[in-house]
Amino acid sequence: SDEIGRFAHPKVSILENGPLRARIRVEQSWGESLLRQDYSLLAGAKRIDVSVRMDVRMAHRQIKMCFPLAARGAVPVYSMPYGFIEKSADGLEEPSQQWVAAACAGKPAFALINDGKYSFSMKGGALRMVAVRTPGYADHFGERDGQMEYTDQGISEFRYSMLPCCGSYAEIVREARLLNQPPEFVVETYHEGALPASWSGIGISSPNVIAEALKRSEADDGYVLRLFEAAGEPAAGVCVDCPAAGRSFACSFGPQEIKTVLLPDDAAAPVAELLITELGAYGGGEL
Repeated sequence: SDEIGRFAHPKVSILENGPLRARIRVEQSWGESLLRQDYSLLAGAKRIDVSVRMDVRMAHRQIKMCFPLAARGAVPVYSMPYGFIEKSADGLEEPSQQWVAAACAGKPAFALINDGKYSFSMKGGALRMVAVRTPGYADHFGERDGQMEYTDQGISEFRYSMLPCCGSYAEIVREARLLNQPPEFVVETYHEGALPASWSGIGISSPNVIAEALKRSEADDGYVLRLFEAAGEPAAGVCVDCPAAGRSFACSFGPQEIKTVLLPDDAAAPVAELLITELGAYGGGEL
């Protein structure tokens, strides 16, 4: 698609400049539409978080955010449920979920993380993210009358993060989870309770393996734990400790492999790998 305009006339202001966080605001305009971005950097952090507020007043437009990169020969890597896939830097829009990365020689060099944008492209060393689309709502026939409504009009808000020099794809997945599912902070007074002062429901020895879900089994005879390998590399002898279910076990993963595991309530019953549907044992069953 051809570029017909850009947000311009930036106004920059400093919102915070403390020992723990720095934050600047950049405001721009294009016609009657406004773009405001707050860039935040925590002390010791590598990830730059950006909060976006757009006020769009135009029809039949697609607004993309562009991220020019210095990484030569980089190719895009798009995320999907439990994995990712590398594609060509041909400028075509591709679906992606919580993140998209630019990779050099098979390793991620830069990642763009988001909390709700799903169309990306890469060409000429620049990564692009579709932020807003304003076609006629549920209408494929163009301008017909003055009663048409258009999508993404008015104010929209979203967040994204820029993560340079990523160590692995597993690091990107973890950072994307933190952006989309931040820990909840609960203020509480001191009181007696059944739990210790610190407690973790699950521990995994490999940083490449991530727990996706823990739930009661459909048969209500134990817990079902879903794990996946997030770096695209083999992970052997992974120790999984799950105090929440009262079980521990060891297993190995191939690149981007998904495992669904039954942790029986009966301590004498073995931990077993299931089909993703929970219908019976898979690959020999017992781990």
